[in-house]
Amino acid sequence: MRSVLRNSGTRLAMALLLAVGGLVGFTPAPASAAACYAGSCDYWDPGTAGCTAGSEVRSEFSIRSWRYKVMYSPACHAGWAEVTSGGPYECVAPYLHLLVRTSSVGSPVSRRVKYIPSCLDVGQTARTTMASYNYWLQTCASNLENDIFPAGRCTGVV
Repeated sequence: MRSVLRNSGTRLAMALLLAVGGLVGFTPAPASAAACYAGSCDYWDPGTAGCTAGSEVRSEFSIRSWRYKVMYSPACHAGWAEVTSGGPYECVAPYLHLLVRTSSVGSPVSRRVKYIPSCLDVGQTARTTMASYNYWLQTCASNLENDIFPAGRCTGVV
């Protein structure tokens, strides 16, 4: 009887040792921070959807100290327009546009427009909602909400 109890105790101790050792070395797989992908990201805020981490600048231009960019998230396969102020508190164009196209020429199929209600201070950023990166995207700055092709104030089409 003693031998059976000793073997059972040994087995239990070994099982506990393996379980604890396995947990110490266990690293859970990282959860995806993105809440959407491609078309499911349409009209989402990139920050809320978790798409800003690891994002890339695809095209950009500057007006004075303001930097306008088409941003792309590999994790979300979506893009958005973003503007960041690099200088002192100032105003440039109050509307930030993301033009979404199905070809590199012609009118946009849809637009995301962000009104910047006040001027931005140094380092402040404003962004539009997202569009799937299955289309051509372009960022424009404008003084008008419905200005589709502001001359010389757009990034290239990417």
